Amino acid sequence: IRYSGSDEEVIHQLSEYNFNISNYEGPASISTYLTVRCQEEGIKMANFVAAIPVYIDGRNPKCVETLVRLISKIIGVKVDLTELREDADKFEKKLTEIIESQPELAERIHQLEEDYDKEVFNREMGDLKNWLEQRGIRVD
Repeated sequence: IRYSGSDEEVIHQLSEYNFNISNYEGPASISTYLTVRCQEEGIKMANFVAAIPVYIDGRNPKCVETLVRLISKIIGVKVDLTELREDADKFEKKLTEIIESQPELAERIHQLEEDYDKEVFNREMGDLKNWLEQRGIRVD
C-alpha cells in the first residue's frame, strides 16, 4: 500500500501505519488533480493505492479488502469484511488454478516477481544492500 496526501500533516499522520509514501512520477490522474485542488483549497486529503500485479487485469478483491481494512482502522469505523475476504479468497484460488494450469505463464510470473523484488530491493533498500555486501553477504 502506498499513500500520498494533500499536506505534510496528513503525510505525517499516515506515516505511523504500515505502508509507504508514494513515489509515483507518471502521468497525472484524477487522484493527482484532486490532491492539487485540495492543497489549493486547504482541504486535507489522503490517497491510497494498492499495487496490483501487471498480469492481473481489472479489480483485485484482495487489494480492495486490504484498503477497506486499513482505511476503516484509520478512521475508527468497524466494517464487516467477511464478504470481501470470501471474494478475495475465491479470486486467489481461481488465479492460482489458472497459473498452475499454464506452466509458461507460471514461469513468466515468477520472473516478473523476481525482477520486481530486485528492483524494490535495489531502489528502497540500497543502504541495507551495501551493509550486507560489506559483510560479505551477497544479495543477488
